Amino acid sequence: MTPEQFDEFIKANEESTARAIEKTVNGKIRVIKDMMEHHITEFQEFKSEMMPIREGIHTVQTLNKFIKWLGFPAIGAFIMWLLYNK
Repeated sequence: MTPEQFDEFIKANEESTARAIEKTVNGKIRVIKDMMEHHITEFQEFKSEMMPIREGIHTVQTLNKFIKWLGFPAIGAFIMWLLYNK
């Protein structure tokens, strides 16, 4: 094989390899990237739709903590005050 033929072979090999990589690897990466962008968009929409429910649950949990730590002891103290002040 002459050096010119070898250079031509290398050039043809590089071009065919580049086309194959573009088609198989980069094409699959683009498909996965598009799928991920679609899923992220759907998740952001779902997250914004669920925000009022999340805030409502947070409010209920806060009220529950308030009643547990301040409400029940206050009610107990009030009942004891009523019983001892008769």
